[in-house]
Amino acid sequence: MKCDIIIPVWNQLDATKECIDSLFKHADYPARLIVIDNGSENETEHYLKSIKGTDMLDYLLIRNEKNLGFVKAINQGIVVSDNQYLCIMNNDTIATDRWLSEMVRVMDTYPEIGLLNPSSNTSGEFPDKGESIDDYADRIYKSDAGKVQELYTCRGFCMLLRRSVIQKVGLLDEIPSRILR
Repeated sequence: MKCDIIIPVWNQLDATKECIDSLFKHADYPARLIVIDNGSENETEHYLKSIKGTDMLDYLLIRNEKNLGFVKAINQGIVVSDNQYLCIMNNDTIATDRWLSEMVRVMDTYPEIGLLNPSSNTSGEFPDKGESIDDYADRIYKSDAGKVQELYTCRGFCMLLRRSVIQKVGLLDEIPSRILR
């Protein structure tokens, strides 16, 4: 089994490099990284073209000549995805040790879960002063591995979902929301 990790990118070279470097560093579950370049400028475009996959983390680049937006880019990735699990990730997210294998393990343990977020500093928890992100993640893993908490929403920075969810509900809605006046 594999997971497809879908990341839309539009410039933000430093954040994108940090994100992708962390994925390769912490690749602990067979996956394919699908990056959708939404018409980034030359420096980011060249960087994305230079990436090479590994045995643990394959790499696929889809290039749009203009920025089609987050949702359309994600849908492009979903359309080419063919694995049981999909992970939608922002290009400013930092992966840590065991991030993907633990999320897949939770999904395998709880078949009723269709969409899952990892623990993160977006849920009001932060590393202690001077604590590295890797040490923080290790501390969280040691205390909370395998635990789940049902929330009212899933945060978009990093979401693992089952292919069956996409099969049931379809692609993400590409209609822009309207502001009521």
